[in-house]
Amino acid sequence: MDEQFGGRSAWCALVLPAPHGASPPSASPSSSMSITSKVILGTSLGIVGVVGWLALAKPSPGGPPSAGPTASQTVLQSSVQVPARTPLDPRLANRAAISGYVRDPEGRPVPAATVCAASSSEALGATERRARPCTIAAADGSYRLEGLLAAPQRVTASAPHFIPQPHRSGSGALARELVPLRLGQEQRGIDITLRPGGVKLVGIVRDLGGGEVGGAIVEAGDAAGRSGADGSFSLWVRPGEVRVTATAEGYADTQSSGRAPGLTLEILMTPESVLLGRVVRADDGSPVAGAEVSATGGGGWGRRGPAFTDASGNFRIDALPPGAYKALALQDEGHGAAEALVVLGLGETSEPVEVRMHPAFLVEGTVVVAGGGTCDRGSVILSDPQGQRHANIAPDGQVRLPGLLPGSYKVDVRCEGLVSAPSYPPLAIADRSLRELRWEVRPGRTIRGRVVATTREPATAMMVTVSPQVDPSRSNAQSTSGRAQTDSDGRFEVSGLLPGRYALRVFAGDPPQLLPGPEVEVREGQDLGGLRIELPAAGELRGEVRNVHGRAIPGARVLLRGPNYAQTTSLDDGSFRLSGLAAGAYQASVSKSYQPMRMHDAKGGEEPRVEVETGETAVLDLVVEAPDGRISGRVVDGDEAALGNVFVEVLHEPEKRLARGRLARHAVEHGPRPAAANDRPRRKIRVWRPA
Repeated sequence: MDEQFGGRSAWCALVLPAPHGASPPSASPSSSMSITSKVILGTSLGIVGVVGWLALAKPSPGGPPSAGPTASQTVLQSSVQVPARTPLDPRLANRAAISGYVRDPEGRPVPAATVCAASSSEALGATERRARPCTIAAADGSYRLEGLLAAPQRVTASAPHFIPQPHRSGSGALARELVPLRLGQEQRGIDITLRPGGVKLVGIVRDLGGGEVGGAIVEAGDAAGRSGADGSFSLWVRPGEVRVTATAEGYADTQSSGRAPGLTLEILMTPESVLLGRVVRADDGSPVAGAEVSATGGGGWGRRGPAFTDASGNFRIDALPPGAYKALALQDEGHGAAEALVVLGLGETSEPVEVRMHPAFLVEGTVVVAGGGTCDRGSVILSDPQGQRHANIAPDGQVRLPGLLPGSYKVDVRCEGLVSAPSYPPLAIADRSLRELRWEVRPGRTIRGRVVATTREPATAMMVTVSPQVDPSRSNAQSTSGRAQTDSDGRFEVSGLLPGRYALRVFAGDPPQLLPGPEVEVREGQDLGGLRIELPAAGELRGEVRNVHGRAIPGARVLLRGPNYAQTTSLDDGSFRLSGLAAGAYQASVSKSYQPMRMHDAKGGEEPRVEVETGETAVLDLVVEAPDGRISGRVVDGDEAALGNVFVEVLHEPEKRLARGRLARHAVEHGPRPAAANDRPRRKIRVWRPA
């Protein structure tokens, strides 16, 4: 028999007794073995076969890699070429589940919490990575997520009046957020603790024509939800600046920034562009199934996707914004790129492109920790004169870089919380794949401390960065750096540091700004603990953004330049607030939809100025010109026939790029329709027509 168990072929030999009454075959002169001997031999083979079947049938996917032979072990290598083991495809494996409880810091259940899972595993395509399976916690705080892909998952929870959080195991530098999943497995005890203090973020998702987009997945940090049929959504988030991502079928992924509470955020989604194609072998034109295909920008950067080819070699990369793309296809031992760029307009689907795949090679290995264990978080980068290839380190320490062309590659290994070697031997790829490689990292020193506000209250969710102070006389010496976020008690821990001097900085304030901290020295063989960082006393700025008619301007970006650089977003009533500002003089500017807004009565383009003092609140009201300029016209084809369902986009010409956000984008349905513009005199007009 030949069965598949976790990607391995297993065999077994069965010894069946002869039917009752059947005569055994007569012995030939060349076969003098007795019947008794045959029975013994057959029984022995059966036992061996069953033992072999049991050994091979043991579950293996996701298990920790072998630590390798010890000094007293001898490794026997067969001269027979054994095919490389193909990793299990989580999209085809049995689904898994995750369960646990959502509680508050006192251990009380948080009922009706929204719990979601997300995976960014490199074994998944873009569609699976965008998926957000969610469930609602029961009255006792329990939840269960079913039908999950057998890939590492990040599980988050959010609830009214709570700050959203992910599940974490461990503490300090050993804290981990990913939950490993094997096929058919249920991971229990994946509990999440939510702390009070969340605020409500509200908004609406629309398309460029102003229509509501229902069913969009909307995310802000660790909070996730869906827009309703009317496009509206609400999420409970941490107070302050937020970055929101929206994904919806038929649209390009969209990001927007805002502030909560107090601002109704409008997210405008553009119709998706789609890249179609087929991957075939260069030698005989046969289809290539299971190839990973990405859409790269003109310079080979900014990959989008990926998608995987079907049995006929076909692929479809969707959710693309307009732009120029080239299809890049990779397989363990295959590499191919489309011959030319494909320019996709708004909502356009390409004609199928052909990607011819040529022989290439796989680099596969493990990042191990000196003294035992593997790195479970980091990356390996291979560089050659043509560019870089990057692969994340899997939770079991494994790394796979498929589709590499012959050449010499520089190796860069980065493992969070551990120290890399000063250098690694380059990889020379000539005529075969490189497997079972090992790259070693080692533990380093640790800085531990606590961040407190001027009130001596713990400063939570602050990012602390640790940067080396390089000795000019040893500029080529290896250096390390790190960062960590403070916990609910203001504590932080940064590991993987070499001895030396370091400067600490803290992202603090509302919105966060980079504030200088102390300089410290880490000595050989010693960790540095008990560090206390007290945020400096600071000032605050409040004000409003209005136009010359007195109307509030919501969603405007207010930027301050001075001792600090800080920016925030105006609320629905036009008000804004910036705290944690160092004392000094600042200049202010305002923009909206990534376009600058002209200040009313500004002489010679001067920007408003304001003086901020420590412990005081300064006031600055900003008045901008009303964007009441208009551009109108008519969109026609080459025969002067009117074109409908066309998007008109007005750009600020000196920027030389497509403006983002809600500019003057309007669908021209039947005949001319005016499009609003901002107040700058030089404009460029672009027209997009969905395919």
